[in-house]
Amino acid sequence: MIEIFTDGSTRPTNPGPSGYGIAWYQDGDPFMEQSGFLGNDLTNNIAEYVALIVALKSLHEFQDTNVIIRSDSMLVVKQVSGLWRVKQPHLRGLYEEAIKLRTAHQKVDRYITLKHVKAHVGIAGNERADYLASKAVLNRTLCSKWILDLVSEVREAA
Repeated sequence: MIEIFTDGSTRPTNPGPSGYGIAWYQDGDPFMEQSGFLGNDLTNNIAEYVALIVALKSLHEFQDTNVIIRSDSMLVVKQVSGLWRVKQPHLRGLYEEAIKLRTAHQKVDRYITLKHVKAHVGIAGNERADYLASKAVLNRTLCSKWILDLVSEVREAA
């Protein structure tokens, strides 16, 4: 089973410089990390959504059928799970992309469970994802062009 922890970060203000971090585990052992800097004037919610989308896109490389994605963003978890409406127009495109990717996984019999996890309570995977996101902001770690294009679409929608 694959377990993925995603996190977004804005430092030192929200909105502000933003990044994402993802910590991957297989059968409890860490095996992959991803992170990247998204820009200077984004919200934490945007960074949280981008982290989820990057994880969902990256999952296509693996064969596991049971996946748990954990995020400390209650907003992202509840919206993508269909429990909360998307009220902010600038988040609509990110929400739709996350739903599209999750649905594509279900069509190939991959079951993805999305769960909320409390932040900053010592959960190793969440702490690692938080560290990666914060480090990406501080170091301005470059990310893939498709991710920056996604962020540009969000800016245009705002």
